[in-house]
Amino acid sequence: MSEQHTSFNKSRALLLFFLCNAIGIIIFFVSITIGGKNTVVLDHICAWFRSVFGSVIPWITVLLMLYCLADTFFIRKIWKKNATELLMSAAKLAGLGIVIMGLTGLGAETFPSLFDKRIIPFVMDNLIGTMFTALLVAIFFMPFLVDYGLLEFCGVLLRPVMRPLFRTPAPPRSSRSRPSWAVSPSECWQPNRCTAKANSLPGNPSSSPRAFPPPPLP
Repeated sequence: MSEQHTSFNKSRALLLFFLCNAIGIIIFFVSITIGGKNTVVLDHICAWFRSVFGSVIPWITVLLMLYCLADTFFIRKIWKKNATELLMSAAKLAGLGIVIMGLTGLGAETFPSLFDKRIIPFVMDNLIGTMFTALLVAIFFMPFLVDYGLLEFCGVLLRPVMRPLFRTPAPPRSSRSRPSWAVSPSECWQPNRCTAKANSLPGNPSSSPRAFPPPPLP
């Protein structure tokens, strides 16, 4: 029974390896001609997705942006952590405003320069219409390439070539004493105490009971 079970698992794993990886390779790397356009299968799927849901994609983007803003300002309130988060939050608000202006045409007479073909039309057509669809479709099909062993298989084949080219430092020896970050931060208010505490942990050959004097008063 155990041999049959093992053989069944191997057969299933081989089937998933060849079938799913073949689907991923075909979708991402094989070019076919449909409707007079020769491109990869992923691009054809994106074009079909835009033709069916093209009028809905911008509003889906607005809903996602509203959710991100709600998370930034009300749920986790990360906008007030530091100056960088505050700047990124302001950029999110500006992006939402630009998308709403592009969808509704609001402010076309007041800010005509924003409606130049290189600004709002570019954002609406290329960033939202094309890139958002491509990312959405690619995220759905990406597991066919990365989750069924193709990358690991290529890594094993290329290991004799890549390992001499990209050398990494050797791991630390197990005989070394434990680092200071293994100690609780509350005990590391002085560097000498932190190091001594790490050396006195169980399992360290150099550990020995030591008494530490109280810190001097200021």
